[in-house]
Amino acid sequence: MSETSTERGFNFRSFISLLEKRGDLIRIQQHIDPKFELPAVLWKLQEQGKGAVFENVHGSPFSVAGGLFPRMERLGLALGITPTREFITMQDTGYLDAALARPLPYRSVETGPVQKVLRIGSDIDVKKLPVPSFYEYDSGPFVTGGIGIVRHTDTGKLNAGIYRILVLGRDLITINAGANSDLSRIYRAAQGRHEKLSIAVAIGVPPALLVAAASKTPRTISEFDVAGALRGKPLDMVQCRTCDLFVPADAEIVIEGEVDFSQSVENILGEAGAQYRSRTNPVTQVTCISHRQDAIFYAIHAGPSPEHLTLGAFSIIGLKAAFIAAVEQKFSAIKEAHLYTIGDGLHLAVTLKKKECDAAMRLIREFFAMPKGFHVIYPFIKRLIVVDADIDIYTCSDIEWAVWNRVHDAERIVLLPGMPEEPSAGERKSIRVGIDATGNPQDAAMLKKVRNPLLENIILENYL
Repeated sequence: MSETSTERGFNFRSFISLLEKRGDLIRIQQHIDPKFELPAVLWKLQEQGKGAVFENVHGSPFSVAGGLFPRMERLGLALGITPTREFITMQDTGYLDAALARPLPYRSVETGPVQKVLRIGSDIDVKKLPVPSFYEYDSGPFVTGGIGIVRHTDTGKLNAGIYRILVLGRDLITINAGANSDLSRIYRAAQGRHEKLSIAVAIGVPPALLVAAASKTPRTISEFDVAGALRGKPLDMVQCRTCDLFVPADAEIVIEGEVDFSQSVENILGEAGAQYRSRTNPVTQVTCISHRQDAIFYAIHAGPSPEHLTLGAFSIIGLKAAFIAAVEQKFSAIKEAHLYTIGDGLHLAVTLKKKECDAAMRLIREFFAMPKGFHVIYPFIKRLIVVDADIDIYTCSDIEWAVWNRVHDAERIVLLPGMPEEPSAGERKSIRVGIDATGNPQDAAMLKKVRNPLLENIILENYL
């Protein structure tokens, strides 16, 4: 299990300060437009591993921070966890397991910095927030770094998740709930009772809460208590001004609202698979905006940005571990397996315990012959690649090296057209691909991959 230090109680601001001291964050004072220009600059900086604070955003008095967590090493820094290889590849989830086993309940406080400024009634104007527009065919500006907060209808526990939020007007937004999210279930329950639903959105929260909100938590445990355990001290929470929900006292901005199920709106945003996705969700009437005096807005670049993919990976971390365990139990020949994402599809790379004739092809055919109900993740697997033990299955470039250097004839590739697409695609069909990218024994010397024996154990942050 990864080692954890005591320096993990960061809030949003203290972590920004740390990144700036380390040279991992750049302050940009040049005037910038939140529509396309700010996201474009943020994307370029994330390619360099840099975060940013934009201090002069057109049309808003607030600055914007983004690109804070472009890779797992940065989250390790925020959580005070030594970024071992197992942590970076998400094989080691002991820190999450421990937080779920021993959650640390939040503390209710009378007030906090987030309620320094209150805007109610005619003072409400969501459009004054520096909400970016990311892609040309998006429906409009989206809040992407906000934590949606509601109560579980059955347990009364506070629930938190990261949702995309479209700004519709001065006091109207729509908070999108994915089909399998807690929020979607809570929406359905409230709608079935013909009741409106209190909801809040907290922007600029402690990193530990981002991780907890992105992860899947049982209904009996609040993500805020998991976040407390992750950071080593309870979260201070303050009650909203227009409803009975609680929000982090040290957040930057909070939007309070009431979900009206009599109105719904379709909206489109570029998603992690680098494709546009349409969602239809109810309209939320904003009842209050509270914020710090000098609030910093937080934006996670939508689509396949490093920060979005890093935080998004937590949404299936438990399912992923369970699926890999089920596959390894079903197929005893597998030595190691790794599930990763390219586009909207999941890809499975495996190594075998023994190098036997036709073992890879047998595995591929048996794998794709399994019933659709084998595991909830199984229908989403688009490609299975079998490689030798000298290939790092946690590095995409290594896998592709094996495919393009060790696959020399068509018999090593299995195409399975007409396979049912993932459940959300209705009747649409897809193709599954199986690839035997293991090397032929007679070519072993020629196809040996170059390697530095120390490379995989080097943690670059230890040298900077």
